[in-house]
Amino acid sequence: MIQIFLRSKQSLTHHLPSRPFGFFVAQDYNPDFKSRLESQHLIKSDKDYRFAVVGCGPAGFYCAKQILKNVANVRVDIFDRNPHPFGLVRTGVAPDHPEMKKIEKDYEEVLKDTERCQFYGNVWIGANGGVSISKLKELYSGVILAYGATSERDLGLPREKSLLGILSSRQMASWYNGSLDKDVLYDQDLALEQVQNVVIVGNGNVAMDISRVLMKDPEKMAPHDIPTPVLEHLRKTRINSIALVGRRGAVQSAFTIKEIREISRIPDLTMYALKQELLDSFTEASEREQHPDFSVHARGIQRRTEFIKQTCVILESEEQLQEVIESKEGRKFILRYLNRPVELLGEQRVKGVKFERMRLEGSAGDQKAVAVDPKQVTTMDCELLIKSIGYKSQPIEGIPFNTKTHTVPNLMGCVLNDKDEPQPGLYVAGWLKRGPSGIIDATLRDSVETFRIIKHHLDNEMLPEKHTKPEDVQRAILENAANHQVVDYGDWQKIDAVERQEGSARGKSREKILHKEEMLSISKKV
Repeated sequence: MIQIFLRSKQSLTHHLPSRPFGFFVAQDYNPDFKSRLESQHLIKSDKDYRFAVVGCGPAGFYCAKQILKNVANVRVDIFDRNPHPFGLVRTGVAPDHPEMKKIEKDYEEVLKDTERCQFYGNVWIGANGGVSISKLKELYSGVILAYGATSERDLGLPREKSLLGILSSRQMASWYNGSLDKDVLYDQDLALEQVQNVVIVGNGNVAMDISRVLMKDPEKMAPHDIPTPVLEHLRKTRINSIALVGRRGAVQSAFTIKEIREISRIPDLTMYALKQELLDSFTEASEREQHPDFSVHARGIQRRTEFIKQTCVILESEEQLQEVIESKEGRKFILRYLNRPVELLGEQRVKGVKFERMRLEGSAGDQKAVAVDPKQVTTMDCELLIKSIGYKSQPIEGIPFNTKTHTVPNLMGCVLNDKDEPQPGLYVAGWLKRGPSGIIDATLRDSVETFRIIKHHLDNEMLPEKHTKPEDVQRAILENAANHQVVDYGDWQKIDAVERQEGSARGKSREKILHKEEMLSISKKV
């Protein structure tokens, strides 16, 4: 049954590989694939339509672009809670992957069409002083929710929130990318000059990005858009070891071979793994998962597994690993498998984590990690613990929400009501639609799917004609927040120019503005 499912999914995705999300890297953006996949079918209607897109990241932009390209008499308004556009392309792409930022040029073309597209930055959608969903439905023919995943999953351990030195991958990425959402205190939360050992729970591409930023020579990132205060703090780092800990085995690692190769090329760094953890990883089911006829991903999984075995120094025991960590010779990057965190150590700041030994059970493609014996526990010392176990979306008042999957229930992108009935005029795209996984091409695919259901509704005259004007939208914003400052595309261009100018003066591509108030002040200037 599993094999049949994977084969059918392969046909749906046009035999294209995917991977767990690790922000974006260069190969994620395929212009040829994008041009082939984007719909070429014009909507035959002379009616006037208005669409609202909530979220100014990749999913929102792709939906907006499809609508503008294929609907004649239409206006698209894009709302974002931040004063800047681009979503995770700005705040999620690691600073040392500047080539991925080039997709912003594609998004800029959408925003430049100011006759048909309007950017409303610094606007909250939802309750608590924002524009309600019911108001948007009143103003627009259709509303597309594409605001992504803005919070993270927790370990569920006592003192997880109170001990210093415990951060999420979202917090780390927000910090080194200069996000306005950053909530990291340098001296208390990071204190990199005091950190010798780092433990990261989770082994996806996000964890790899964080590891690379912490281990890489800061001067290699200096020419890019990494904030200067972040760069200064990274120069203080004294990190000796980073351990990536996965609950399942090596075959189920969530990072790509490209990401692990980048880590392996860092000077003065050696990669390690424990022999027994690797042996226990290769169950019969895991071997099956690497077989070419199992899934479209099998070959990539096999190459990654072979790279791990060939590149890592394989250690015989925990004692030998501890000797390596305590050694002052070079830096260490350690891949740990089949371990689940069960207890945090330390009084005010984290000093270590106790892990329970796990084993794999189940059939290929559906293996679960189960405890071997509660008494089989290992302790990993650390002064910084990073949780990288996944993002999750948050609900908006007035929208159905699945609290287990943290997604909006939908049929091909059309939101379903409580009776599982499609609601023409209300749509969803991106992580909010499918969950926080997949490369940027996956976001394009599901945005195109969402557009196709919109097209179906337009072709069958299932959406109302609207003549909403910009002043109507402005009035709706001010109804709940008098004197609220809205940032339009022209305002963003002022902010963008200042960031580029400051960056040029420092010999880098951009110096990001780190405070919303400063952005708003710049946007006011004539």
